[in-house]
This record gives sequence, structure tokens and C-alpha cells, in this order.
Amino acid sequence: MSQQQQQQSNAIEPRPLELSLNPVNGSLLTVPLSQVLLATTDALYQDLYNMTHGELDVTTSAQSEGGADLMNSQEEESNHHHHSHNAHPTTRRERMSNLSFAQRRHELAWRLTQHGRAVQHVAALTAANASSEFAKQVQVSSTALQHTRTAWVQADEAQDAMYFFHAQLFPARAAPHDIYGAIDVYLTGKWFDLPSDLRLAGDRYETVRESEYSRNEVKDRWQMAVRDKLLTGEVAWMMKKKQQQQQQQQLQSLGLRRRSKPPFHLFLRGGVLELRHGTPRRLGSSSSSSTELSYPIKALLTIVSSSSSSTSSTEKDEWTLLSLDVNVQAKTGEFNHQLEASNRQRYDLHRLAALAMTREEARARKRRNETLVEKPRRRNNKNQAKEMDDDRNTDSEGEEEVDNDKAEDEEADDEHEDATLVARPLHALFQVAHIFSLSWQLELLSAQALALRRGAWSAGEGSQINVTPVHFVDLDHDHHHHHNTTTMEDDDDDDDDDESYHNNLLGAMSISFWRVDDVYGPPSMGDLIMLDDDTTDKTAAVATPPPPPSLARFMDSNNNKSQLVLSIRAEKNKGIRVALSGGATILRESANTDAAPHTKETIRRLIEALSSPFSLSASDALLAATRLCTERKCAAVVAALQSGKGGIGSVGGEQFLPPWISLRAERGDLSVAPKVSYYGVSVDHDDHHQNPAPVLFRLACDARTGSFAPTFPRSMKLLRYLACNEVRATESLALRIASTPVNRRRAAGAKSTGLLVKEAFDGLVRSMNVLGQRVGVGGQWDNKDSQSASIRDRSIALACRDVTISMAKCCGLAALFGLVPIAVGTALGMNAFPDMAGEALESASGINLFPTPPLSILVDQQIMETTRSSSDGGSLKKCSLHQTLFALSFAHTNETLTIYPLHINVHLDTPSAVPRRTSCAIVPFTNSVSKHYGGFLQTEVAEAPSPKRQKVNEAGDRADTRQEELALLQVVDHVAELLSAPLRSVQTSSHD
Repeated sequence: MSQQQQQQSNAIEPRPLELSLNPVNGSLLTVPLSQVLLATTDALYQDLYNMTHGELDVTTSAQSEGGADLMNSQEEESNHHHHSHNAHPTTRRERMSNLSFAQRRHELAWRLTQHGRAVQHVAALTAANASSEFAKQVQVSSTALQHTRTAWVQADEAQDAMYFFHAQLFPARAAPHDIYGAIDVYLTGKWFDLPSDLRLAGDRYETVRESEYSRNEVKDRWQMAVRDKLLTGEVAWMMKKKQQQQQQQQLQSLGLRRRSKPPFHLFLRGGVLELRHGTPRRLGSSSSSSTELSYPIKALLTIVSSSSSSTSSTEKDEWTLLSLDVNVQAKTGEFNHQLEASNRQRYDLHRLAALAMTREEARARKRRNETLVEKPRRRNNKNQAKEMDDDRNTDSEGEEEVDNDKAEDEEADDEHEDATLVARPLHALFQVAHIFSLSWQLELLSAQALALRRGAWSAGEGSQINVTPVHFVDLDHDHHHHHNTTTMEDDDDDDDDDESYHNNLLGAMSISFWRVDDVYGPPSMGDLIMLDDDTTDKTAAVATPPPPPSLARFMDSNNNKSQLVLSIRAEKNKGIRVALSGGATILRESANTDAAPHTKETIRRLIEALSSPFSLSASDALLAATRLCTERKCAAVVAALQSGKGGIGSVGGEQFLPPWISLRAERGDLSVAPKVSYYGVSVDHDDHHQNPAPVLFRLACDARTGSFAPTFPRSMKLLRYLACNEVRATESLALRIASTPVNRRRAAGAKSTGLLVKEAFDGLVRSMNVLGQRVGVGGQWDNKDSQSASIRDRSIALACRDVTISMAKCCGLAALFGLVPIAVGTALGMNAFPDMAGEALESASGINLFPTPPLSILVDQQIMETTRSSSDGGSLKKCSLHQTLFALSFAHTNETLTIYPLHINVHLDTPSAVPRRTSCAIVPFTNSVSKHYGGFLQTEVAEAPSPKRQKVNEAGDRADTRQEELALLQVVDHVAELLSAPLRSVQTSSHD
């Protein structure tokens, strides 16, 4: 009995099977049992072979690299399951022997689990096939499932067809006919079954007088109804108010402030009123005749009369909005970031505008009804007060004045009351459309600014722009309603107080660029406006501009910290307003009569790029803002460095720039023109004819980062190569570096002239950047406390001292390696090279020089051969090169920058060796050519035709760029004549 129980327990029992369905027809997915068995066993044997002799496909993730340190397999499986959802798995092939203990255990457990499930599935299939007709049952089940799915699909199709057929029944159904009633009407002309409580209204058009009008008469009357609505309503009130404002300005003799123009224009075409706002844009090509104009805001309105009474038409007839189009587009070539108004948004805008017009009409109607009730009561009170005054019989002078004041107050109250009685539906329509347009413009500008932050203006860390996206204001409903009731009188006034800003502000955004030192307070923000030609006194109009509203609650302080800010805000009744750091100073200078014309043009481009609905461009606005800030920054730097010129140029009487350095701000860059003296030549430094100051280099301000970068004239090739530390600047250095091993080439050029010049100009750029960040854009600052201004002046003074030291050094290097090589090439027809006279020369003939390798010209050279005996009795010959050089160096003090000519003898053991100086002496220039030079400068130059491309100087006038080239050539000619005498002396001494 026990043996039979044991056999029964060892027998394979059938288990539930999980089968899959075919998604196409609903049948079971089947395959022969032999194929399932072979696939299972082959997979098992293949894994066993790979674990023993081959490689396994191991799946890991980035977080599960440290799985070898896990203590047990349960933790490893849980981690693997967790990382499979959070990390991207990676598959690689590894041998079983190369895996760690935990990984081997994991792979073995996982594969045993998979193959165990497969074997159990095959065992269940085999047991079911052996104990029953499993194949027949599967076939029957598959057929039943397929039939069920087919019936389900057919039922759905029949249901859909029945729905469609039911929808077609109503239009196909014939209408019920009253045959008897039709016979009565046809024969007797009456319908006897008409209900007694039914009232039939006839065609109103047949019974009114307008049915007798002709088509042209209807058009004329329709147009007159619209015209009457305009002239007796809103337009008449606007014209009356405009005349009152003009009379008030004439009485007060004010010409400083220009009144705002009407926000929209009205055009009457027949019975349709067209409202337009903004500058139009032509659609289509200019050559085709089918072009039309597209306006930023355009609305079509008319009047549909609801009453035939002419007396009540002005009370009941209201405007009917036919269409409303609001268009906002990016500039041509810019991406609009898919910010287009959908049809649903346009429909909602149309409904809101029509509702605003209806509410305005209802408000005025309610106010008129209240006035009809209050006027008799007020008139009775006035009459009673007058009777009481007459009874007193007091006719004193003081009381007459009081009565006059009361009369004036009563007249003002009557005017205010009349203003509230007039309905302004057109203004309400424009308000809704204008607010929608402004919000759309801010959204588009914000998207463009964020794209610039990720794209073209994404500079390095600390130099990129920061963008605060647009934030819209949630206006309180009660306050907004109260403001609408009082806006009849104040909408057209340019009130710039804080309350007006708070009431009218719709949204704001900001773009922060360039670093600025705001430890003691940021630069003051100021609004930018375009001054038209009809402004009578532009200087007085911007003398005390109102500060822009505080947008701290909308802006992120971390984004705007230590940077200049360009803020863009939208205000109701005013449009897009632009504020810029230092904007008040920029606007004040642009209003001067001698202001540069390009400044006004840049302001105009900045405002148009942000406010023109058809050419919105955040990139153009940011570029224009950087241009304005560049000019202000350069002017502030010059004012800080030059004492006695309106800046902070000296502290305690100390002057920063030496008198021989001329620094000017010229449209976004700084021109540096030093006065160079020559040793042995006495020249009056105050005489510009004998000692001119040509521009040797410039410091241009980068628009993207705000940093300065040196630029040099195109003719100074040697200086340009040295400033970049180019090897091709000198052949001797290139030969020396080429003969040095690769691992020592950096040390070979450590004391070269190129590295010295590059480090000098890099130091100048660093000190100028620090000074530029501390002076900002000039003008006013929002100081944190009373001590901030003095501390800021002290920090600027420290930066000015560093700039003075670096600039004096760079002026000497520019004169030595920029001006002198051109003069040498002009006088001798040969090139001068650095690094030929050895390393840096610090003094000669008891005169301290600037430590730099001299600029040398080869005069004479000889090959010297020496013979010496060796230890073994032989003779060794050694050749060396002895060169005679005419060199130049410089030295600078607080009074002069002097060029010194030198006579240097050097000795070279090999062509690639560093020259060794054997003698050095100063050879002075002669004073015989200075008179001729002065006469040369005083000669008149024939007037040449102006070039095609001209530059604008700091005064805004067109200047001939050839003047700077002419000044440089005159100095070169003078230096070339000065070089003849010392060069002849060196040649004579070398031959002797």
C-alpha cells in the first residue's frame, strides 16, 4: 500500500497553464510540443556550456557596479530590481571565472530560476498531453475564443451602424402634414384650427417706415446713425477733454511735457467703424497688387438699431463688435517659439471685448439714472443754502471770495460728473485688446530671452546672461473695478507715481548681463523713451525723470545680483516700458543738442525691438542695450582716470594718468595715444605739432561679456604677433625653440619678448575689467547707506592706480614694438626683430630702462674661430658669431615716455643659443631734425575725397578715419629721420 502511495506521489500532475492570445483574431498562440521541449533543453545546455567554457551576457547598471561587496543574494536581487527601474541597464560579455562571488551567485540563481520555470512549463504540457486529449482541447478552445472575438467585433460594428442609421432617420423623416387644415387655407383662406391663445406677429420690416427706403438711403441713414453715436458720445468727450488740456497748457505756459497721442484711430466706412492701433505691416510682395495692411490691433464695429424711435436711439443703441484681430509676431528671421493664438483664444478674446463694451454701457446708463435722481435733490439743497445766505445780509469781501471758491469747486464737480456720464465702450474694447497684446508680447520676449540664455549668449561661468521669465500681476477684482470707474478721467494722464504704477502694471521680465560691483549698491535703473522732434525742451523733459517702479517682488534676486539689468514691463494705457541700468544718465545725455546721433538711434532700436508687435527681438534689444552700456562704461572709465574733467580722477590731489597718455572714449572703445619722447631731442610736450600723440592701440569692449580686449592697427604686425605670443614674431626664438627638446620647449620661451608683451596686455585687460565693474555705467547708484559712496570712490581709486601702472607699461611696449618697427622699415627698408640682443635689459650707461629685450637691427657680424689644444695633444677649433646691433629700448616716468637708442655687441656660440651681451651703450638722437619735423607737421594737407565707410567720433559727427592714419605716418616719418644719426654712429664704430 505504501509503495503505491509513493508511486502516486512521484507522478507528474497537471498544473494551470498561462497561454497567450493572438491579438489579430483572438485565437491561442500554439506551437508543436517537440519544438517547445527542444528550445527549453537547448537553452539550458547552452547556458551550462557558457558558464563552464564560454562567456555570459551579464546585465548591470551604473548604480549596481559595487554589487561585489553585497553580503547576501537577497540584498543583491532587491538592489538589481530597484536599479532596473531607476538606471539604464548595460549588457556586457564576461566569463564566469572573472565575476565576483556575489555576481556569480546572482547569475547562477537567476538562470536556475528562469530554466526552472521553463522546465515546469514543459512538464505541465507533457503531463496534460499524456493524461488527456490536450491538443484537441486546445484546438477547440482556440476556435471558441476566435468565434467569441469575431462575434464581439461584429456586434460593435452593428451597434455603430445602428447609431449612424438612427442619426440619419431624423433628416430623412417626412414632416407631418395637416391635410384638412391645408384644404381650409387653400379654399377659404382661413385656418379654423388655430389655437385661441396663440399670437402671431407679422414681418416687422413690412410694417415699419424703413421698408420704403431705397438701398442708398439705408446706407446713408446707417452711416449717420454710427456718426451720431460717435459725435454725441465717446469721441465728442475725447475732443472736449483734449481742448481743455491744450487751454490749460497755454495758461500755465508749459511746453516741457508733450501730451500723449490718442491710443487708437477711427475710420468710418459706410455703416462700419474700423478701429486701428499701431504701425501696420504690409502682407504679400510689394510688386503684387493684392497686398493688404495688417495692424497690431484692428476691430470692426457697427450699430444694429433695436428701436425705431429716434429720441431713444442714443440711449438704447450699442456697439456691435463684428471682428477683432490682434497680431503679434517675432522679427523676420527670429523664431516665435510656437506662441500663436489659437481659434479658441481668439473666440474668447472676442467675447471678453464684447462683454467689456456691454458693461461700460451699463455702467454709464446706471450712472445717468442715478444722476437724474440726485440732481433735483442737489438743486434744492443749493437753493436752500442760497436763501439762508441772503437772509444773513452779509456782503463782506472775504465771504465773496469764499463764494467764488465754492462756485469753482461746484464747476469742477459738474465736469467730473459729466465725464462719468459718458460711456466709453471703444476705450473698453481697446483696453481688453491692448492687454492681450501686451501679455502676448511679454510671453514671446521671455521665450526668446530664455533661448538666448541657452544659445548665443551662453558664455562661460560668470559671464552668461541671466533671464527672469515673465511674471504677470494678479489684480484684485474690487480694486480693479474701482479703478475702472475712475479711469474715465485719468487714463490719458501720464501719472508716474507709485500708485499709478501699481495700478497699471500687468507683468514684467528682466535680462541681466555683464558683471558689476554692487557691494555698496547697484546702479540706478531708469526708463528709456524716444524723444520726438515735437518735444519743445528735451533737456528739461528728462532733467528729473521719474524712477521706474520697484519690481523686486517679481524678480529673482539671485539672477540679478552683481549684473546690469534690462527690465521690460507692460503697463496698461502705456504699453511696453523699458528700464536699463543707468538709463536716466543715457536719456539725459541723448537729450542734449550736441549728443551723438547714434545714441538716439540705438535707443530707438532698443525700444522698437521690445515694443513693436511685428518685429519683436530679444537679441536685437540686448545688443542695443549692450551698445548703450558700452559707451557709458567707457565714458565712466575715462572720467575716473582723467582728473579735473568731471570724474573722480584724483584722491587727495593725486593724478592717475600721466600727462603723456591721452585716453578717449570713442563709440564703445578706448583709444590710447601716448606722446613719445626721444633721448637727446628736446621737444615741447605741450606743442601738438612737435610732439603729436598717435593712437597706438585701442581697448574694445566685448558686447557679450563686457570685458575689454586690446586691438592694434593693421600696420603694426610685430606688435600683434607679440601680443598673441606667436613664435613667428622672431626667427631667433623660433630656431631656439625648435632645437630644444620637446619637454623643455615651454621653459625655452619663458623669458621671450612675446610672453612679456602678452602678460603686460593681459594685466591691463584684467585691471581694466576690475575698474569697469567698479564704475559700472556711471551716473547714479542706489547706495545701501551713507558711507557707500565714499567707499566706492576709494575702491575705484585703487583700481585706477592699477590701471595706470599697466597702461604706462603697455604704452611703452606699443611704442617700442609697434611704432619703431614701422619707422625702421620706412627708413632702412629692413625689419627689426626682438630677442636678438639677449634677455631683458634693465639699465645702460647708468640709465634705468624698462626690463624688456631690446628691439634690434643687425649692423655687422663676424665669425670668430678659436683654436685650443686638447689633453691628448690635438687641437680643437670652435666657431662663434660676433654681432653688432643697433637696438632700441624705452623707459617711462610720470612725466615722459622716452625711447633710447643703443649700441650693443653680442656673442653667440651657436645659432640657437641665447645671445650674450658683451657691451651696451646709449647713442643719443640728434636735435637737428626736430625743426624740419615741426615744419612738416604744420604744412597743409590737400583735402582728399571722403571714404565710403566713415566712423562716428564721441561727439557724434562724421570724422575722416584717414586723420589717424596721417598722424601715425607723420610720426613714423619723424622717427625714421631721427634714426639716421644714431644708426650712422653705430655703423661707424663697428667698422672702426
